[in-house]
Amino acid sequence: MKTILSLSILTILFLSCEEIAPQRMLTTIFNMTGNPHIHLSGNSVDFEDVVLSETATETIRITNTGFSALTIQKVEITGEGFSADFSKNILLPGDFTDLNLFFAPLSLGAVSGQANIFSNDQEKPEISIALAGSGIQHIPNPMITIISPNGDEDWEIGSTQTVQWNSQDIGNYVKIDLYKSGSFYATIDNSEYNDGSYSWTISSSYVASNYYKIRITDTNNSSIYDYSDDYFSISEASVVFYEDFNNISDWENDGWVVSSSGYSRNYAKSTTNNIYDQNILTRTISVEDGQTISFYANKPYSGYGMIYFYWNDEPIWNTSEYGWTYQSYYINGNGNAEIKFIGENNGSVYLDELVLEWQSTKTETNGELKP
Repeated sequence: MKTILSLSILTILFLSCEEIAPQRMLTTIFNMTGNPHIHLSGNSVDFEDVVLSETATETIRITNTGFSALTIQKVEITGEGFSADFSKNILLPGDFTDLNLFFAPLSLGAVSGQANIFSNDQEKPEISIALAGSGIQHIPNPMITIISPNGDEDWEIGSTQTVQWNSQDIGNYVKIDLYKSGSFYATIDNSEYNDGSYSWTISSSYVASNYYKIRITDTNNSSIYDYSDDYFSISEASVVFYEDFNNISDWENDGWVVSSSGYSRNYAKSTTNNIYDQNILTRTISVEDGQTISFYANKPYSGYGMIYFYWNDEPIWNTSEYGWTYQSYYINGNGNAEIKFIGENNGSVYLDELVLEWQSTKTETNGELKP
């Protein structure tokens, strides 16, 4: 008995069978028997070249273009390295499933096979897909890619930073060089193990500039290298001179000693015997315009001790306050400067953490960083 379709069923059939030739679809509609019909989106797959140890994937769509449920009973695969899977095996009229085909070559050379699909389609109970592919060796693609510093970093002289990179298909060792304004400047490490990371302490001999790049090169093949994508900066170290007063033997000293329990660990202590005593602590340091010198001072809660700070014999500051106080002085000019601390007036006074440093704001002058 012939099956009579309503207009809605015909519409569904047309929409779900776009890949089927119109002539065949019309023939099917007007000669319906109510049987399932299997349709494949392709009857062959060529995976082409696949590297050994890798897997390639292709997909064939299975559609039921018949008028009763299609049951996919099994899929058999022949040929070395081929395999398959699909998500469902019962397809209602107009339904579909994707047959995923895989090729993981086990040896070098061309391989062929088949995917044989068995179903309850009475006209085509078995339908085949031709499979082909070729196993090849890994094709070397040597490369180095710098991760850091790769542009806009601001690293200080004397600091320790991490140089990072990725690489593939290169030797066990790399050379790390520093370039300034496009020209070779210094070798950081001539033979560093290629593990993607290097701990770099920036030499105090380097000139401050914001036009530095890193170059990393394969030591086995100098044509394999990479530069930082953009410039990074090495600025002067923010702290140029630091004195924690744990040892004051390199100062000119008249009456100061090192004592404990200061603002930070030890400190320099002046103890005068009477109101006419003076303990003097002096040192000459090299300074530049734009630096700041700072220190902590302490006058105890007993006695009449005073502390005075001089800059090139010019009195800058003295304290009459009790307890630890922080003082700083902005430097104008370049050259050597004498710093002097005087403790007097029959009482103990203390010094700790003297620091000479650049201001945090830097400007660019002729490609160099200026404090």
